Amino acid sequence: CVSLVLEWMHLSQVSLMGSNDDLEAAVRQLAEDTEQGAAAQADKGKAEKELEEAQKELEKALSKVKMLEAAAMESQRDSSRAGEAVKKAREAQEEEKRAKEQLGKERDLVKDLTKEAKGLREELAKVGKEMEAAKAATAKIEAEMKRKVEVVEE
Repeated sequence: CVSLVLEWMHLSQVSLMGSNDDLEAAVRQLAEDTEQGAAAQADKGKAEKELEEAQKELEKALSKVKMLEAAAMESQRDSSRAGEAVKKAREAQEEEKRAKEQLGKERDLVKDLTKEAKGLREELAKVGKEMEAAKAATAKIEAEMKRKVEVVEE
C-alpha cells in the first residue's frame, strides 16, 4: 500500500509537469500494477490457505502413521504371543506322543505278563494234577504197606 501511495504521488508530480497523455498512461500503469498487486495478494492468500490445508493433511497423515505404527506393534506382540502358543502346542503334542508310546509299551508288557501268567496257571494246574496223582499213589502205597504190615503181623 505504501508503495502504491508513493507511486501515486510520483504520478501526481508527473501529471503536474507532464501532459495529460502521460498522466493517463501513468494511471493505466498504476491500475495495472494495482491489479497485479491485488492478484498477487489473492494468489498469496490462496497459497497460504493451500499451505494450511496441506499442513492439516500432513498432520492427519502423521496421525494415521502413528496409529498404524501402534497397530503394527500390537500385531507384532500378538504374533509373538501366537508363536509362543504354537510352540507350547507343539511341546504338548510331543509330550502326548511320548505318553502314547509309553502307554503302548506298557500295554505290550501287560500282554506279555498276561501270557506268562496264563502259562504259569496252566503249569500250576498240571503240577496240581501231578500232586493229586502222587497223593493218590502215596495213599495207595500206604494202604498196601498197611496191608502187608498186617499180613506180616499175623
